[in-house]
Amino acid sequence: MLMGGQIHVNSDVGFGSEFMFHLHLPVADVTEPAIENSVDLSIAHVLVVDDLRINRLILHDQLRGD
Repeated sequence: MLMGGQIHVNSDVGFGSEFMFHLHLPVADVTEPAIENSVDLSIAHVLVVDDLRINRLILHDQLRGD
């Protein structure tokens, strides 16, 4: 593999297949830059549509910046 890993496959007719891969990845840098809002959305009109109430509430809070 290009990333230096391995791929394994186990397959049984009538039972299905199992695919596995192993990659050695470096530990990510945990310091992330602060995200700044570059656009003022305080006067924007947004229509939030979803069939699940919880999704609407989550998106509402995200848009408000709560």
